[in-house]
Amino acid sequence: MKFHDGERGSVAKLGGIPPIRLIPVCENTEEASFEKATVTIKFTDKAKDTYTKFTGGSPEQAVRHVKLFYSIASKMDLKESHKTFSQLVSDNRGLINDLGKLDENSPSDQIQQKKTLLAENDAAKTSMATIMKEYWTLFERLLGSELVDAWQQIVQTETETIGYVAQDGTRVTGRVRGKRFDSMKWCVRTWLLKVVKPNAAERHRAYMTSQIVWPSSKVEVGPFVDRISEMNSFNKYLPSLKDEEGSPTELVRGNEPFSQLEMCNLILTALPFSFASSFWAAKGAKHFPVCVKTLKADLQLIEPAYSVTAKLAAQVKLNAKSTPGNAAPEKGKDYKKRKLTDPIPRKTKAKSYGGEDTARPDKNQKLCQYCAQWSKSSMHTHATKDCRKWNPDGTSKYSKKSKQANRHAKESSDIQACFSQMRKDNKKLMKKLVSKKKSKKQKKKKYYSSSDSSDSSDSE
Repeated sequence: MKFHDGERGSVAKLGGIPPIRLIPVCENTEEASFEKATVTIKFTDKAKDTYTKFTGGSPEQAVRHVKLFYSIASKMDLKESHKTFSQLVSDNRGLINDLGKLDENSPSDQIQQKKTLLAENDAAKTSMATIMKEYWTLFERLLGSELVDAWQQIVQTETETIGYVAQDGTRVTGRVRGKRFDSMKWCVRTWLLKVVKPNAAERHRAYMTSQIVWPSSKVEVGPFVDRISEMNSFNKYLPSLKDEEGSPTELVRGNEPFSQLEMCNLILTALPFSFASSFWAAKGAKHFPVCVKTLKADLQLIEPAYSVTAKLAAQVKLNAKSTPGNAAPEKGKDYKKRKLTDPIPRKTKAKSYGGEDTARPDKNQKLCQYCAQWSKSSMHTHATKDCRKWNPDGTSKYSKKSKQANRHAKESSDIQACFSQMRKDNKKLMKKLVSKKKSKKQKKKKYYSSSDSSDSSDSE
């Protein structure tokens, strides 16, 4: 399957590529063939398990690694054990304070009790330090050797730098974050920012809400619902803009999973309209789906009837296309997809004529039998009787002595007569213009000669 099989529209143009898509990225077969490094984790003295180390991959694979880390830490009960020892230390301190200061004259049983409480506190603190160290090295143990240095640099920056960004983007100054259980999520957030954007959680919610479609022809509705539920579980691990420094208080946190009611509405929105209509018709108007498991079971009951209806509708469309006049050209062996640079093909009107699907011949179409044999390019430009290019014996009507190079380009007699008349008229017009110019010159000469004679008489 491809990404667009399970998406509505072009997601790249509608908010950008989401960090986790409905169709997961397939692992490269060449990389999968190599044997990957593994690590063995002990849970108890008898129980242990082996895991594959993370060496890189898509954003979804990185989030899966984070989810695996938290699940292993939960199985190891590290937080619970640390909490138990911390409570023991707190209780012992209370008992020690109740005993007060003891000296040599104090009762021996109180002195012994205080020593026992102090020894228990020391052992508990040692166990707490061991648990914290094991917790912080667990993430590193699950990484490939090429990613360990970058992770150690992130841990050092986030836990030892004076001044840091806390929950909801609040800046804390004058203190270091330290290595605590709550500090781990900030290191994980910085590590995930190498493969996702700071608004990954908000983009993931928008993608799941409006851009997911059920690929009914390739996946059954059961696995589709399971995939939606899995994607919802990834949301709490993604970075949110709410934790960016300077984020407004009105900004809603994005890395919160959808509720059961929201998930049911999301799944029904992703289904085809006919399938969703069948569900609502079966449940009634006042039904509110609030459980994903129940919704999944209901949809699986409706799916067989919907599949039959969809196949019948597809068959009707196929039959409509196969009727004469509606059939599209089949893609055979010689079929080639037209490119943008190819000329636009002409449409041929294929109609039933003479018992066969052939085009009706044009009654006004001309045909020269001579040109059909010796110059096919001009065979339909004239009739045989009007051919001026070939003689019946196949000899050309062109001759070297002929003054004209092409008989077909020769003007008709009417046009020649028209041009000859125009030449005669032009000659007459030119004669009149010449005579008119001569008369004007003569008039000018007479004028100047008369003016000269008058000037001479005045001078006398």
